[in-house]
Amino acid sequence: MKLITIIKKTGAAFLPFLIAATVLVACDGMNDMHSKYLENGEIVYLPKPDSAIFLPDRYSALIRLWIYNSPNTKSIDLYWNNGRDSLIVPVSLHTGMDSVDIKIPDLEEQAYEFAIFTSDDSGNRSIPVEGSITVIGDLWENSISDRRVSKIEYTSEYTMIWWDASNGGTYTELEYDGLDGTTKMRRILPGETETRLSDAVQGFAHLRYRSVYVVAGNTIFRDWFRYAPRYMVYPVGDASPYGWVDYDAIGIPAPADNPNVYDFEMNLGQGNVRFMTEPSFSSIQLWPYFWSTGLPGEGSFQLTSPEVITANWVTSVAGLYHIHLDLDEMTYKIALK
Repeated sequence: MKLITIIKKTGAAFLPFLIAATVLVACDGMNDMHSKYLENGEIVYLPKPDSAIFLPDRYSALIRLWIYNSPNTKSIDLYWNNGRDSLIVPVSLHTGMDSVDIKIPDLEEQAYEFAIFTSDDSGNRSIPVEGSITVIGDLWENSISDRRVSKIEYTSEYTMIWWDASNGGTYTELEYDGLDGTTKMRRILPGETETRLSDAVQGFAHLRYRSVYVVAGNTIFRDWFRYAPRYMVYPVGDASPYGWVDYDAIGIPAPADNPNVYDFEMNLGQGNVRFMTEPSFSSIQLWPYFWSTGLPGEGSFQLTSPEVITANWVTSVAGLYHIHLDLDEMTYKIALK
C-alpha cells in the first residue's frame, strides 16, 4: 500500500513537468512552421479599391475607381495581357473616399482582363481587384445596324411615321423642321412603333433620323438618314393609259440622283388620275389636297393611305403632260406640253 501511495504521489508530482515539456516542444514546432513566412519581415497590405467600373470605348478603355481611406497609396498599378502590359499611375489620395479615372488608349478591339493594385513608396501592395472589358472598334460598329423608317404618311393635319422593329440601339433621334421655323428633336424609344407630328413641315427633306447606342456610359451616334424609300410611281385612273386596273400599270422608277423627285412625261386622256407607290389600291398614294383638282396645275399633295383621302387629279384636256412630283417638298407641277 505505501508503494502504491508513493507511486501515485510521484506520478502527480511529475505530471506538470511532462506537460510543460510537451508545450515547449509543440511551440518550437509551430515556430519552425511559420518561420519561412517571417524571414522577409511582416507583409503589409494596402487598402484595395473599394469598387471599380470598366467602361469600353472605341479602341480604348476607361477604368473608374473608388478608394477609401488610403492616404499612403502613391500609385495605382494596372496589368493586362497576363501581365505583359502595364500602366503605373501616380496618385495623391486622402482620408475618406477618393475617385480616380484612368484612360487606357491604343487598345485592340478585343476582350481584356485587368488586375489593379494600389502601391506605396515602400513597395507594399493591396490585393488585386480584377475586371474584364471588351473594347469596341470598327468591327463592332460594322456589326450594328440603324433603325429605319418603314413608312411616312402626310395629311392636312399631321405627319405619321411608322418605324421598323428596334435594332438594338438605345434610342433613335428624330430631327425635323417645325412649322414655327425652328428645328425640333424627338427621342424615339425602342418600344415606339408610330410617331405622330402635328408641328412638322411636310416633305422628306424636312426630317432626318439616326440611331444612338449607349455602351457602358458612352454615347455612340450613328450617321443621320433622310427618308428615301425609292418608290415606284404607278399612274392609274380613267385618264391613265392603264385605266383603273392597278396591276396593269407600269411603274415609273425613282431617279438615281434624287430618289424622292420624279420628272417624266405621259399621255393622259380626259378624266381622273392618281399615283400609287405600289401596284395596289391599298398602298400609299399621292392625293391632291382638294377633291377633283384640275390639270394642268401645281400645288401641294398628300401622301397617305386610301382610307384617309380619295381625291383625284382631273384632266380637262387630253394630251402629253409633263409631270413633276417632289416628295421632298410634297409639291407637284403638271403641265400640258
